[in-house]
Amino acid sequence: MTGANTLDGQAFPRNNEGYSGATIATGGNQLANRVDAAFAANQPDIVLLHIGTNNLYQGLQPGTTDQLGALIDQIIRDAPDALLVVAQITPLGSATNGVQPYNAAIPAIVKQRADAGKHVLLVNMFSAFTAANANVSALLADGVHPNDTGYGIMAQTWYDAIESVLP
Repeated sequence: MTGANTLDGQAFPRNNEGYSGATIATGGNQLANRVDAAFAANQPDIVLLHIGTNNLYQGLQPGTTDQLGALIDQIIRDAPDALLVVAQITPLGSATNGVQPYNAAIPAIVKQRADAGKHVLLVNMFSAFTAANANVSALLADGVHPNDTGYGIMAQTWYDAIESVLP
């Protein structure tokens, strides 16, 4: 694992999970099929969830937002004391592929869980990108994945969301 061992003089936790190419739903190596084992091995304090991009290559399919809700519920069950931060996903370059309707559904999904007393909140990565550069393609390495500048925007957006709960 690369990166800093400390941040602002504090030990930086080295346990993290990330899954390139995963979609939401169960089956194969998709995220919902991986989280139970990941949380059993390392109980998280904070979960940063940016998921759905890989689902939207073919456009927003029926059931995708239901799959997101089920995944959020699964994470809450597996890590009930963790803070779950759910992102409205970043833009996909020049093609929307259903990003806007998908992102529009996420606040209600998160609010329903938050209103039920779950430790979940929302961040808007889409707006963070569009506010930083109206030409969002300049923030993407390949029209899908952020470049270094885009990842910097994501990092700052995540940090702004969790800063108040950090030691």
